[in-house]
Formats: sequence, structure tokens, C-alpha cells
Amino acid sequence: MASIHFPTGHFIPLVSPSNGLTSKSGRHRLSQLRHHAYMAPVPVANPRRVEDGSESEEDNHLIKIGIAAMDRKARSKPMRNILSRLVATNRFECIIFGDKVIMDEDVEYWPVCDFLISFFSTGFPMDKAIRYVKLRKPISINDLPLQKTNSVLAVLDRIGVPTPARLELSRDGGPRLDPEVASEMEARLGIKLNEPRPLPQSVELEGDTALIIDGKRMEKPFVEKPVSGEDHNIHIYFGNWMGGRRLFRKIANQSSTLDPDLCEIRQEGSYVYEQFMKTDNSEDIKIYTLGPDIVHAETRKSPVVDGIVKRNLDGKEIRYIIELTAEEREIARKISCAFSQNICGFDILRVRGKSYVIDVNGWSFVKGNDSYYDKCADTLSKFCLKAMPSKAKIPIRLSFTEDAPKEKAKKKRQPSVASWCLKGTVCVFRHADRTPKNKLKFNFAVGEPGSDPFIKLLQGRTDEIILRTQEHLKLIANATDEAFLIQGADSIKLRQLSFILNSKMGTQGLKAQLKPSFIKTAPNELEKMTIVVKWGGEFTHAARYQSRDIGENFAQDLKVMSKTMLDNVTIFTSSESRVVATAEIFSAGLLQGSKMHHCKSSEPNPIPLIVRKDLLDDSNAAKEPMDKVKKRLKVLLRHHQGIEGSWPIADKEPADVVQEVIGILNVQREIMNRNWEQLDVEQIQSRWCCGECPFLFKERWEKLFSDWCDGALDPSRVCELYDSLKYDSLHNRTFLETIFSDSSSPHESPLLNMPGSSAQLMSTELSPTPPPSASPLHQLKIRSRSSTNTDPTFFASSASTSAIHHRAASSKYPPSIADGSAKTSVKDDDGSGSEREGLSRLRKLYKYAKVLFDLIAPQEYGIEKSEKREIGLLTSLPLLQKILVDLEDARQSEKGLARFYFTKESHIQLDQIVITQTSASRFTGTRLHGQSGFTLAYLSFEVYERISADCGKKEHSVRISLSEGAHGIPLDTSLDAKHSLQVIPRRQLIPHTDLDEVIETLEDWGEDLAELKKSTTPFDGFLPVEGEEVFLVHSPTTADPKEFEPLLQRGVGVDDGRSGPAKVGI
Repeated sequence: MASIHFPTGHFIPLVSPSNGLTSKSGRHRLSQLRHHAYMAPVPVANPRRVEDGSESEEDNHLIKIGIAAMDRKARSKPMRNILSRLVATNRFECIIFGDKVIMDEDVEYWPVCDFLISFFSTGFPMDKAIRYVKLRKPISINDLPLQKTNSVLAVLDRIGVPTPARLELSRDGGPRLDPEVASEMEARLGIKLNEPRPLPQSVELEGDTALIIDGKRMEKPFVEKPVSGEDHNIHIYFGNWMGGRRLFRKIANQSSTLDPDLCEIRQEGSYVYEQFMKTDNSEDIKIYTLGPDIVHAETRKSPVVDGIVKRNLDGKEIRYIIELTAEEREIARKISCAFSQNICGFDILRVRGKSYVIDVNGWSFVKGNDSYYDKCADTLSKFCLKAMPSKAKIPIRLSFTEDAPKEKAKKKRQPSVASWCLKGTVCVFRHADRTPKNKLKFNFAVGEPGSDPFIKLLQGRTDEIILRTQEHLKLIANATDEAFLIQGADSIKLRQLSFILNSKMGTQGLKAQLKPSFIKTAPNELEKMTIVVKWGGEFTHAARYQSRDIGENFAQDLKVMSKTMLDNVTIFTSSESRVVATAEIFSAGLLQGSKMHHCKSSEPNPIPLIVRKDLLDDSNAAKEPMDKVKKRLKVLLRHHQGIEGSWPIADKEPADVVQEVIGILNVQREIMNRNWEQLDVEQIQSRWCCGECPFLFKERWEKLFSDWCDGALDPSRVCELYDSLKYDSLHNRTFLETIFSDSSSPHESPLLNMPGSSAQLMSTELSPTPPPSASPLHQLKIRSRSSTNTDPTFFASSASTSAIHHRAASSKYPPSIADGSAKTSVKDDDGSGSEREGLSRLRKLYKYAKVLFDLIAPQEYGIEKSEKREIGLLTSLPLLQKILVDLEDARQSEKGLARFYFTKESHIQLDQIVITQTSASRFTGTRLHGQSGFTLAYLSFEVYERISADCGKKEHSVRISLSEGAHGIPLDTSLDAKHSLQVIPRRQLIPHTDLDEVIETLEDWGEDLAELKKSTTPFDGFLPVEGEEVFLVHSPTTADPKEFEPLLQRGVGVDDGRSGPAKVGI
């Protein structure tokens, strides 16, 4: 096998390349593709030394693969998929070095490995990694020194890779490479990379048509690229005073913006100017290599088209697999060999049948492709076994779904240097996706006519009562009938209460809360009773996929991380049905994931699931301070109010945004009512999920219109609007965009013809065919009267069909946007100039609703810091104390442990608030802000352990991080039948800190803790009482607290009355 040896380590191509290299003009820069990180714990497999100074015989024969990369890369979903396949062969031990080792430890204390996977990303100390390779001399999968260079133009020239015509403007004399790298490249390819480059003598623009550098001329349109591969701010200049387009790293759903004033080139910095090339089908091609001879290629919509990024349900940009030409495969081989990068990526453009390289990336993985993961793991496996034949005692197995035989090597490896390993993980989850929640409040004051029948339902109790069953809800309906007979009763209020109970009876999630309120000056004297009727908020089909997937992902990471951690898992849940369902399906996914690629014949241990109402249910302990906060929230939506934190719209106050939202909703209400009269609404969307239908859709939106447009705005309605927009964008996309499309506008075009949507894929057999001039809504009217095809497969999409529509749509993009060849008006940066008005209004409404949600939602739990702390401690202190116990248990555990808690949004928000506020003054690097208001958001506590090399004692470190959950922009997400957004990666809240210091800090609740510390058990009146305890004669009533006190001190879980007998927890 051909090999290249660098002074800093060893690099071997995965596949033997040919030696022929030709010369041709070319240009490029080496840059790193930033992967989306994954939420699961860092996969570390036994990286620490065994206490007796030797490694187990079972581990001795394993080939050690080290991963020295930042956690957000090493934990990414592609990396996890590949490493789990390698570990499943029972021949490899994968060691994730981790941020703490990489950033804080000297290279002498980094784990020892046979093979090294290491690559650059923001913050990664590449020089330190190179020193490690010199010290330990592992075989590098990708060469490290060559990842540092951003001067690769001469290399591409030398190997004959075609690139667009270019001019170079160097204002700093050119980049400097490591002398060893420059010397090696000169010896291999005969090129001198460290030669100084002359400064330009003249740089001028000729009108708005051409750039001239030292007499060399380039006509517009051209592309201006920074020389640094880490600077992604690229400009395209169209010429003829048409402005240009600014390209940047993807932010949410945007990758570029149109700028009508972008005519002058930048005057500082060094740049490469490339001739703009109009590509076939307006597409870029992303190519990924596995050694010189194995390649994978995908197309995507070029960012110069409109700058809008369409994403799949994993949050990744939509791409389509394609075949490469022989010329393109040869280009891939040359790039992999020249830069000594076995696994890398690069971008090409196809222009009139010829291919040009426009970007070369470092370590790059295909995302979301199991076939690629199988191939990559298989290739790495064979490569490592071939490179270390003394350890390859087991026949190479090509499949990763079969069990591998175990064989122990006789020769023992020298003990590796002690390093940090994951010892325990504790996670607090919000439940998965749910339907929108709705509620109505009815107040009945003492002495008010018609109130007595309702007040009698309290039976003299002072605590809140929750009614869930039809039998109990009928008690309120009967009280309503009785109140109707009382003279002077508010008939309008009673009719509304009666209507909502009768219309929602039997629907999912319907419940009523009976809340007594007492006079402040006379705490034992009842002032009024409030009946809150709630419906919705139920577990969706998307939630099943979300819960299962995250469970499987955690299982695979825990399996790689520890051989025994999955034997010590406990799951805790609140009593809410959607929370219990999330925990149950997560548990099933965790078990299923532990079976995938399972090398053992034994089945994984069952996972206990414990209901802990006292820890995880809603508590009324903070009711008073939260009520005060809710009253003050209304002030935030008025003019000239100071706003703490960042407000993203500089030229508008929240009050201005509210008025714009009201204006949009008024328009949407008028359009919806008109379309309801003109369209056959039953034919707009063929399939409904989650028990929805057109009538319920309209009812929900009519309530939103009324709440926002017909009276004073309650801040809580902000969350309801955002909730409904997000839900309908995911589950009712076709109906949402069609019903809010203006049929009176000739230019209005609903989602029916959007590429990749189910409605767009409707068969042309729907007849009669409308005339070309007919609007899409008119087409819907004709089709709804003539079509009878209701086969679900009739609306199904496929990747191949979507690719065809994608390319068809790409070829129709306006030339003014794609290449600047014609001048048109420029509207908003979000591309709304080329969109329909209806979709543009929805985008704007979603944007404003999200901005207001981000302002209001976190402050429902306190506006001032003191309020946040008080509400947080009153609500979540028992859970925080339980977490601290778990962290201590992780320290004491020999085999490691995993604890998962499932609850509602309030506990996640409040835990985050208390932790960050308590820690900010003591721990540098604490991240104070993060959104946890999305489904399946979770807080993660990780305990790491190592044996000190100096004294042999165990040391422990904790890192706290937050995942914002299933987060995305639904209107820019390409949907499938699952309607399931993926959970996004965790981000660090508190960096690695000594475990004792973390416990001490988080236990420092303040001097007034005694006043705030209230038990949240139902026996102290802070948890609501279930209706079964009040209205069923044979059911036990609340017991004497003294009788239960010893059990509670020992941690006995509280029975929720519906989930079987109480279970013992810690």
C-alpha cells in the first residue's frame, strides 16, 4: 500500500492510489465544514486506566481509535453512527478525548491510541494535536498539519483540478505555512508554498462592469472570496448597477441576502476573485470521499438563487444523491491524495457539462444516510485491521448487523495514561410534541347569583381540584344547569361554559380545574372560585417518533461510552398523560437502541419507570409571585418600556410588533372567512392527524382572532399564537397555506404547487384541467368538485420525485436572482420578493410571533432576577435537590449510572434559571441565556471521572448543558408523514467544574431559603387534588401527613392514582 510519512506522525490512504499527477491551473482554500452537533452524551469507551495498573485481557486485543475533536463535532450524529458501528464489531475501542482533555490537559496526559481521528473546528488547538501526534505517533486517518493550510491554490494547480478563472488580491504578502509542511509539499509536488506574494500596485473598478488588478481584468459578475477558509462572508457583484448578493454561514433558514447597493469591492483584507458561473439546474454539488476511490455526492439548491434554505425534518438542508462522472471521481482522488485527507469533502459546479471545484473542506461526513455510515465504518474497519495485522485476530466482517465472535489476544498492552471518562448522566426532559393547548376561565364570586352550585363542588376544600373523567366533568355541567335556574345569574357566561363542556366532552385532553381564592386579610374566608376548562395538549404521532429516536440515540451513545451504564438506568416521570407517554416511548427506544448492533446474546435489563408527582408535577407553591408577574407582563407590550436582554428588532418596540401582528391577523381572518365560503374545505387537505378537522382548525383560529383583535391583549395569548402557528405549519401545512391565500389576487399561489409538498405531487389526472390563466385556488375549486381519488398513496412523495420537482423549480428561478442578468425590484432579505403574498404574510406572522414568544415566555417565571429565583426555588427545589443526590451517587457508583426525568416546560425553565443565576457569579464561562421552551428540550448533567496520575486518587468533574429541543422553522421544513422535528444539539451552560464545587454552589440557595422552601407534596396543599379523591366515595381521601412523613423522607414515590401502585424511588 502506498503511504506518505510526515515528520509529525503517520498518514496512510484508506485505498491505494495511483501515482499520476498532472498540472493545470486551479485555485482553492481548505476550510472546515461545521457539522450540526448531536444531543447525546459523549461516546467514551473505557478510556481510563484500570486501578491495578493493567488493562483487562478483553480490552487488550481491541484496536484503540482516538477522536481528538471538539465535543460538538465528536458527538455529532454522523460520528456517533460510525463509531457505534465500529464498536459493535467487538474489535475496536473508541476513545473520545473530550473538550476538557483537549483544552485543559497537556498532551502527555491525552489517551494513548493506535489510530487518530482529529480535525479542526472553531476553538480547536491544532498545534496541540500535532504535538500529541509527534509524541504518541498514532496512525492519522487524516493528516493534521495539512489541515492548517489556507494556501492550497498552488496544490490544486499542480494536480490539475479545474477551478473558475480568478484574480488574486493579496494585501498581507500571502499566508505562511508550517515550515515542515511546506518542505514536505515541495519534496512531494515540487511547489513552494511559503514564497512571499507581491502587494498589488493598482486595484480599480471600471465603472460597474469590471475589476482590474495590476492590468489583469475580470468582468462582472464575479465572486469575492476571503483568502481565509474560516471567513464565509462571500460577495457576488452582478454589475450594471444591479447590486449583488451577500453569502454567509447559514443562519436559521437563510444563506444569503440580496443587496441592491453592493457594487464596490472590499478595501481591506486579501481576496480571491472568481468569475461567476451560471450552473446547470442552479445547483451546487457536495462530494464526500472515503479514501481516494470511494465517493458520495449530493446536490443542493445554490445559495445564490434566493438565499432560502429548505430543510428536512432533521433540520438539515435538503439534498439529493447523484452519480458522478469519471472526471469528477478523478478530481476526488487527486484532492484526497494531495492533501492527505482520507475523509474530506469539496464542492463543485457543473457548467455546460464541465466540472469546476469551488471549495475544499476538511473532515466532512454525509448526514442522515445509513448506507454511507455502513460504508464508512466498513472501510475504516478494514483499513485499521490491515494496518495492524498483529491485532487482527478476527476475520473481517462486512455487515454491522450481525454479532461478532470474541477472541482474546494473549499479549497485554501497556496501561494507557489515565484520562477523563463519563461516569454518570442526569437529564431533565420536557415532553415531546403535543397539540395546541386552549383554555377558558370562568370566575364565580361568593354571593354572586348562580355561584353557589359551583362553590359547592369544592366541598369546603382549600386546595385545587382537577376533574378529568366525563363522570366528573358532568358535575360541572349539572351545576351549570342548576345555575341557569337561579334568578340574576350571568346567562352569557353560563351558556359559554355549557357550550364548551358539551362540545369538548369526550375529546382528548379535556379537563377542568376548580381553584379557590381567599381574601388576603382573612385567609380562611373564600372570595371566589375559578373554573379553568382546558383542552388540547395531547401527545401527537410526531411525538412518538421524537421520543423513540432520542431514546435510541442515547442508548447507542451510552453503549459506546460504557459497557455497564445501560444496566443502571432509571426513568422518572410526572403524572401528565403526554409526559408519561414520552417517558414510556423513550424507555422503549432506549431498550431498542441497546439491542441495535448488540454483540451480547443477553437481552438488556428492563428500565424502571417511576411516577414522581412530588418532583415533576406542577406545583401551586409559587402561585402568588407568578400571579403578580403575569399582571406586570402586560406592561411589556406597551410603548416606551425598557426591555431587559436582547430585542432583535432595532427599529420597532414590542408594542409596534403587536400592532403589526393584529393587522396581519385581521387580514387573515377576512381571507379565511372568504375562502371558507368559496372553497370546498374538505378537499384542501386529504389527511388530518391528531384528531383535527377543518371545523376544529377554524374554531381554534377564530379564538385567536378574537383574543388578539377584539379586546385588550393578554400576554399569554402570545404563546398560544406561536403554538398554533408552529403546530399547523408542521401538521396542517397544506390547509394553513391554502386557507390563508387570497383567492382574489391573481398572483396568489398556495402551497399546492410548492416543490416537494404532498399537494404539489397531486396527479395530473385530476380533471378537468383548468386553463393556464386560472389561479391555483380556482384550480382547487374545480378539482374539489371533480376528483374522487382519496387513496393516501396518491399524495405520497418520494426522494426521486422531489428531486425532479426541485430541479424543475431551480430552472425557473428568476435570472435577476440567480445571476443578476436582469434588473428587478428588490424586496425583503428573506426572499419575499419572489414569494406569494400569502406565504409572505405567514412568514412575517411567524417571525413576529416567535419574537414576542421569546420576550414573554421566559418572563412568565419572573421579570426581575429576585422573582425568577423565588419562583424557581418554590417550584423546582425538590427536583434540584434530587439531581444533586444523583450526581453524588454517580461519584460513588462503580459501573456508572443514567437518570432521566420527564416533566413539563416550567421545571426545565426554572431549573435553568436557578442553575445559571446561582452559578454565574462563581463559574467563568457560564452561559446565561438559552431557550428551553420547545418540546423535548432538556438539561444535561454529566459527571466525568479519572484517576489522578500524581496521587492515584479519583477526580470528578461536572459539565451542565442545555438542548433547546425539537427546534426549527416549520415553514421552511420539508415534511414527510412523520411531521417530526429532530432535537437539536446541546450547548454548554456551565463548563467542566469540580464536582464538589458544583454541589456546594448549587446548594447555596440563599439566606432566606427557610422562607422559600416549601414542600411540594400533595399533603401540604401545593399539588392539585385529583377528582377521584373527592367525588368517589370508595376512593381514599388525602391521608394525614404525619402518617406519610417517614415514607416521604425515605423517598417513596407518590402514586398518581392511574399508573398502578406507587413505586419506590430515590
